[in-house]
Amino acid sequence: MKKFTNKYVLISANMIWIAIIFILCTMPSEDIPKSEFEIPHLDKVVHFSLFFILSVLLLTTFKLHSSLTKRRSYVIIILIVLGFGGAIEVLQQEFFNRACEFGDLVADTMGGVIAFFFFPFIKGFFKIKS
Repeated sequence: MKKFTNKYVLISANMIWIAIIFILCTMPSEDIPKSEFEIPHLDKVVHFSLFFILSVLLLTTFKLHSSLTKRRSYVIIILIVLGFGGAIEVLQQEFFNRACEFGDLVADTMGGVIAFFFFPFIKGFFKIKS
């Protein structure tokens, strides 16, 4: 686990994940594979999951490589999640011929917030120390 806690590896992981989210969220609707199963609100589950993982990556980076308080780190991370999620929704509407859905932004934000509650367990599982 030592290699994953390197500051540059974590920053790279965050940037790669942000790029993955951007690519997935700006894909044309017709290029998104259809599920064999009818799962209601599957897109919201996907948004939640993407931003949950982003928040865990950001939390790990802040925990290991920042002198900010936990509260300040949480505020910054939630602002990043809200800003990035909101920007994606606006970009989808304006440039990518996709709908801007408030529900997606709520799912993004919920993924970020729920990550805060699960982070202590994730941190323990991966043996992340400050």
